[in-house]
Parts: sequence; structure tokens; C-alpha cells
Amino acid sequence: MVRVFSRNINGLIGILTILFVWSVGATGLSAAEIVAVRLGETSATQTRIVFDSSGLPEYSLDADESGAGRLKIIFASSRLAGGLASVTKPVGLVGALTASQSAKDAVTAIVDLKTPAKIKETFVIPPAAGNPRHRLVIDLVAARPSELVASLPPKKFETITEVIQSVAPQPPTSAPATPAIVEPARR
Repeated sequence: MVRVFSRNINGLIGILTILFVWSVGATGLSAAEIVAVRLGETSATQTRIVFDSSGLPEYSLDADESGAGRLKIIFASSRLAGGLASVTKPVGLVGALTASQSAKDAVTAIVDLKTPAKIKETFVIPPAAGNPRHRLVIDLVAARPSELVASLPPKKFETITEVIQSVAPQPPTSAPATPAIVEPARR
């Protein structure tokens, strides 16, 4: 009976070890690798940006209106493939695109616009028979500088606190000037 018990315990320990190694390995493999980026001018007023990745990309978009505008794509749980070059030759509305490993498990791509634009749409194309990669597609269209930030997709909030902080009025950066008290002139 002791022998049977010890074999069962050893078998259980072996199974738990395999599950642990598998889960650690699966966690490491879950990070998508950004393997390519392509730019294409679809018309005189539209440009398409396509990011190819080895897994389903988890991404967020941000923008600012400096210069002609700048779009920031943050890929969470991602790695940048070795040899992925930045695009420095202007294509359509895009002046330059640089991608870098911004943190251990995040990639940041910065798109500097050549002329003002806004996001027309974003979508992910799943792998297919002809292409085993996931593709994040961002379509840009010419617009006024103020339209870039307004065209960002709505942010996803994790907690109610984040929602409240996003709509709460921000405190002034400096104290308002105290109005001078003017006394009426005496005759």
C-alpha cells in the first residue's frame, strides 16, 4: 500500500511539474511579436498602416496635435521582431514611423504625420490561409489638425476610478490672479 501511495504521489508531482512548466511556457509565448509594418497610399487623401504580428495584438492608440500631428500605438504584451526597421521615407500622409521596445513586454510605434490627418477606422484581420499573421490596420484620412485626437477610439477603462478621473475637472495649474479692487474716485 505504501508503494502504491508513493507511485501516485510521484505521478501527481510529475503531472503538476508538467502543468507548471507548460503554464510558464504558455505565458512567455502569449506575447505577440510585431514582425512587420507596411505603409500604403490608398488615395491622395488616404494612407493605410498595417502591423503584422504573430498573435492577436493588444493595442491602444493615443495622439497629439504637435506639428501636423503624431499618432502613438502601444502594443501591450508584445515584442518587437529583430531587424524590424523604422520607416523614414514619407508615404502619403505619414512623414515617418518609428517602433521601439518601450518596456519588457510592450512595443511603442510613433507615427509622425506629414500633413494633418485623422483616423478613419482601425480593425484587426485574423490569420487566413494565405497569411498566417494577425494584421492591425489603421486607415488615416486627411483632416484638420484638431480632428486627430477627436478621431481616437474610445478608451477602455478597467475601474470606476479611471472613469471618474477621465471626466473630473482638472485643478488649475496656477492660482488665479486676484482681481484688483478699484475704489471710486472721491471728489
